[in-house]
Amino acid sequence: MARSSSLDLAITIRDFDVGDLVVAEKARGQGVGKLLLWTCETLASEAGQKYFQLKALGQNQSARSFYKSEGFGDFYVRLEKKL
Repeated sequence: MARSSSLDLAITIRDFDVGDLVVAEKARGQGVGKLLLWTCETLASEAGQKYFQLKALGQNQSARSFYKSEGFGDFYVRLEKKL
C-alpha cells in the first residue's frame, strides 16, 4: 500500500493487468506465450499483487483457450453492440 504524504491518501493496488500480450504468428507453438505469461506472473508476484489479469477479444478462441489452459478463468465479460 502506498501513501501520499501531502494528501494522506492510501492506495491499494490489487491487480496486475496486462493490456496486450501478443506472440507473432510464426513464433506460436514454441513456448513464447508461456514464457511471457510466466514472466508477467513472476513480476506481479514479486510486486505483491494478488491477481494477474489480462484481456482477449471474445472471438479470439485460440488466445482464450491458451489462457484457460494456463489457469486463467473468466472474471468480467463486456458485451458490445455496433450502432
